[in-house]
Amino acid sequence: MYETAPVSLITLAAGGYSSDGAQSILDVEPKSLTQTSAFYTGNSDLIKELESEIASSN
Repeated sequence: MYETAPVSLITLAAGGYSSDGAQSILDVEPKSLTQTSAFYTGNSDLIKELESEIASSN
């Protein structure tokens, strides 16, 4: 999480979006120092579409 949060902040500032597949990386509350997470970053519309696809497959 300590690696994904800064990249997510930069991506957000550039108009993009970062997700763990279900929510914004910036909304994830870390439970430990070494917590890992899936990480998708890029175009806002495409990442939100990816979240929808992941949600519908579960």
